[in-house]
Amino acid sequence: MASKPQSNLPVDRPANGERSRIVSLPACRILIVDDTRASAFVLGKLLETMGQEIETATSGESAIAQTRAMRPDLVISDIGMPGMDGYELARRLRQEPGLEGLVLAALTGYGQDSDREQAKQAGFDYHLVKPVSLEALEDLLNEVRRAAVAR
Repeated sequence: MASKPQSNLPVDRPANGERSRIVSLPACRILIVDDTRASAFVLGKLLETMGQEIETATSGESAIAQTRAMRPDLVISDIGMPGMDGYELARRLRQEPGLEGLVLAALTGYGQDSDREQAKQAGFDYHLVKPVSLEALEDLLNEVRRAAVAR
């Protein structure tokens, strides 16, 4: 599902007082890893509308190969996958030469403190809970860009 990156499109936020400003999001190369193709597709389409360049993988093994080839800024991975789960994927990506600056975000249905700690121990930088909100994705993208600028 690769696509050309779009220009930084403004994203309208609801005028609820909390987030009523328009934010210009930075463009990132993102790999979405989820064994449920429909979930990866929907998240990918949402991120594409936010101006992001998206590819998807449906297994840990294919995610490693795509990460080597694509060199994404961010990998968003489901945790509960058959074969290689998200934790093992994170551990293996952290051992890959040349991927030291890669940002990893776990995407899971589990949001307890122990789940967050397990994700951190595996090598994830961020922990997102399903269903992920638009605001959480915007915040994540901004954090990824801030970290890239700081390097």
